[in-house]
Amino acid sequence: YGYRDGYWFLIGGIVVALAIGGILWQKRRGRRSILAWFLLVMGLVAGLGGGGVPLWDHHRLVEHLRAGRCLVVEGEVGSHSVERVKSKNVRSGGYNTSTWEAFYVADVAFGFYRGRTPVGFLNGGKTPIDLHDGMRIRIHYFEDVPGQFDHRRIVRLEIARGGQA
Repeated sequence: YGYRDGYWFLIGGIVVALAIGGILWQKRRGRRSILAWFLLVMGLVAGLGGGGVPLWDHHRLVEHLRAGRCLVVEGEVGSHSVERVKSKNVRSGGYNTSTWEAFYVADVAFGFYRGRTPVGFLNGGKTPIDLHDGMRIRIHYFEDVPGQFDHRRIVRLEIARGGQA
């Protein structure tokens, strides 16, 4: 799950292209368009935030995996839990619901919100993997913040068929 799941990040590029076109069109007419400049800046911000940063993050994690800088843990899943978390939506006055998933492999803890950013395995999508206690897996992961289980980014997850992972 990551930046390739949708093309929504292209919106920033479309806004930038329209803004540049508007600036050039206004320049030919001898005018300055504040709106076009505003759209240009906002499009660049949207493009970098919506596409540039996740793309950079994806390549950074792939490089860690290829260079062998990821940590590896292998064993049985333990203390697996899935919890639905409600949070107040200030704008609508309603509630947003997220799914928090946590588990251990050997003595290493993992926790994440399903399907949310950042790039990495987040067990999202239409059919999440049914992780359960006793399942043998091997996880390649990278710690964004050393020692914090919710900052361990799963880069590769291998599930055993029968015996060992």
